[in-house]
Amino acid sequence: MFENIISQDAVSLLKKDLEKKCFPGAVLFCGNRGSAKLSSALEVARLLSCQRNGSWLCDCPECLLNKSKCAYFRSKRLYTRNFCCK
Repeated sequence: MFENIISQDAVSLLKKDLEKKCFPGAVLFCGNRGSAKLSSALEVARLLSCQRNGSWLCDCPECLLNKSKCAYFRSKRLYTRNFCCK
């Protein structure tokens, strides 16, 4: 789980919730640009829909679909913009 996300403290909290099968109904991913918000959200979606064990090398149809979506988002560089009020 979360093998593709490095050095993020919040990942341990997400892992614990997923392992206990006690994941909240809504999660807000916030942080600076480049802090793995999108990657973490996509990984959570993949883990919640996985039909097997949730490892990064899982080849169940849901994981393959989610990994292709992840590659698409990264290839298109679809990032949100931060807007600040002045």
